[in-house]
Amino acid sequence: MEYAIEMLNITKEFPGIKANDQITLQVRQGEIHALLGENGAGKSTLMKVLTGIYKKDSGTITYEGKEVEFKNTREAQDAGIVIVHQELNMLGHLTVAQNIFIGREFKKGIKIDDKKMNEEAKKLLIASFIEAGIRVLGVDEAQIVAEEEAEAKANVSEEEQGAIRFYEEELSQMDLPGEEEQKELITSWLADKEDGEAVIESFLPQILEIARNHMGKGVLFGDLVQEGNIGLLEAMAIYQDGDAEGFLAHAKSAVEDSILDAIAMQRGSDSVGEAMAIKANRLDDASTFLSKELGREPKIEELAKYLSMTEEEVKDIMKISLDALSVMEADIKQS
Repeated sequence: MEYAIEMLNITKEFPGIKANDQITLQVRQGEIHALLGENGAGKSTLMKVLTGIYKKDSGTITYEGKEVEFKNTREAQDAGIVIVHQELNMLGHLTVAQNIFIGREFKKGIKIDDKKMNEEAKKLLIASFIEAGIRVLGVDEAQIVAEEEAEAKANVSEEEQGAIRFYEEELSQMDLPGEEEQKELITSWLADKEDGEAVIESFLPQILEIARNHMGKGVLFGDLVQEGNIGLLEAMAIYQDGDAEGFLAHAKSAVEDSILDAIAMQRGSDSVGEAMAIKANRLDDASTFLSKELGREPKIEELAKYLSMTEEEVKDIMKISLDALSVMEADIKQS
């Protein structure tokens, strides 16, 4: 066996964008490789194809001498391939143990076994675990943060008030299911993965509530709702079990995580380029979900609707991603 991992002629396309075009990657046992390229060049896409997050359009993947195509990250992990996604921060609302075991939590039935995770984390962290069990802000820092957020919420702009009214009016005109009806709706969707639109609509009240809880933290209310919708789409794309209660918990967590990621990014960087790269990744994720849902590549207007963007915004993101790929190709040819 010459290569531990061999990806040959991998191609992956999204609407209007060829993220990977006949890419080959060969890795021998014990080697360390770096994938280098501009934002939008397709590095993350290639790794997501390898680990089962995205389905390749063409090409072959061989792992330890056998051709493979993982359906999800769990299959890849079980085989021994793990992807560590780049994140600026840990999930501050989770314990250290929960952060360590994200994606491979210990469970009792459908519930997460925090006691077991704490025990395993203690083995890894040894003496550090006593101090690291929970996230704690210093008293002064916590007070400053609380005061800033309270002041921001008290001074909601006309634009923000208009956005809130818009969503409240949308809710008042919708025939939304009750709690039990929503569970039945989710159970039906989990059985055949059809009528995802109804599931998405049923979550709007929860998304708005979570977004309201995070107003005043530097991100516009409309953007918080948009990020929450994207978190829901990602949850729907990766959830594998058939339990409605489990999906509800998973989806709410994904919505809040997506919103918190947006807030962390806004606080951590004002770079337009980085913000656009995040939008491009979100567009990729939405395109993957809709492709599965519709059985075909989604149209620009469908992407815009699911991402709560205008069609022009979607086109701009696609154009910038294509420009980045063109720059990358030019650099390669020049070298």
